[in-house]
Amino acid sequence: MTDVKKPDLEQLVPYETRDEIELILTCSKGSITKDNRETIANLLKKELNWDYIYRQAERHGLIPLLYYNLKNTAPELVPEDILQRMNEIYLPSMKRSMIQTRELLQVIQLGKDHEIPVIPYKGAPLSQQIYGDIGLRISSDIDIIVRQQDVIRAKALLISQGYIPQISLTPEQDKKFIRVRCEYDLYHPRRTTIDIHWQFIPWYYLAPFDETDIWSGLKVLSLEGQDIFALSTEMLIIALCIHGAKHQWKELRQICDIAGIIASEKDIDWELILKIAREKRIERIISLGLRLMEELMKTDLPLFVSEVIRRDRVVQHLVSSSIDTIFTEEQNHGGAIQEVLYWVSVRECLWDKLRVISLLVFEPNDDDWAYISLPGILSPLYYIIRPIRLAFEYGVTG
Repeated sequence: MTDVKKPDLEQLVPYETRDEIELILTCSKGSITKDNRETIANLLKKELNWDYIYRQAERHGLIPLLYYNLKNTAPELVPEDILQRMNEIYLPSMKRSMIQTRELLQVIQLGKDHEIPVIPYKGAPLSQQIYGDIGLRISSDIDIIVRQQDVIRAKALLISQGYIPQISLTPEQDKKFIRVRCEYDLYHPRRTTIDIHWQFIPWYYLAPFDETDIWSGLKVLSLEGQDIFALSTEMLIIALCIHGAKHQWKELRQICDIAGIIASEKDIDWELILKIAREKRIERIISLGLRLMEELMKTDLPLFVSEVIRRDRVVQHLVSSSIDTIFTEEQNHGGAIQEVLYWVSVRECLWDKLRVISLLVFEPNDDDWAYISLPGILSPLYYIIRPIRLAFEYGVTG
């Protein structure tokens, strides 16, 4: 077998910003090698559009990482005002990460005290895994995973600690919410926001994972001197690919996360990842995430994996359109219609495409409950109200 041919960066990004994008990508790697530092130093000697670099790094949540690697490679070649602006984001990000880490460890211990297993998701632990530093990945909140049967108790436990749910639900709506959604958002007036997850994505995008899939093979991480449980490497890669698809790969940071995990882990069971992707019918979603990572971050994958993720011709189109979206400066959010079209494109099975359309259009959720409050006996009317509401919001108002 021969190596899989991969496109050069010049084939993927606009010519006029190629050097700037290469600098951002090289500075965003999980581990900076000697060759990477030479590349960074050579790029810094060119005439660069620093306003573009700063805007892109800020939009993609990469300023702490960019600042750290520029500062430790050739700071004398970076405009002083750019380093200063980056430092003004880097220092608060470090402080916020330390606060979030302390709070996360307290929440894990609180769960343990009440027999509720809690594992972290993304955030400071992921930054620690990839970069060896909790502060190099910006996190706006704390994400945790609990078992679905523990969601109500975990929510009540956080409320007892002063956290407030972002939305108010009746007990009946609570049950429905847990079935169709994947996370609860709670905020604390003086601390931070915590998202309680029990799935990686709402059920109308793809069928829920079994808890044994999520909770099997947990690994032990050291965070601030404490050992905690975390997702297995294989499940984390799958979850990050799903997370990227959920947000339509609009942030480069999502791709950097996957590249960083793969670069930092030596014994990844790729057969297991591909097996789960086949069983869950998410091969296109996984292939898209890995292709974006492989082509932008130049992270090597085993040859058989590279071959598998190139079998679906639709993925190449999705890669090209995703890269265009990542590096364009004008973001088109598109709303519900674009969301439906996107998810139809990333599902390969006709049944899954129809399922996405029907559930996104007709299945009521908390947005509909907030739109109009109905007594329980009239709750079936939400199945009529939802398509009317969507038609009004995205049809009448455009």
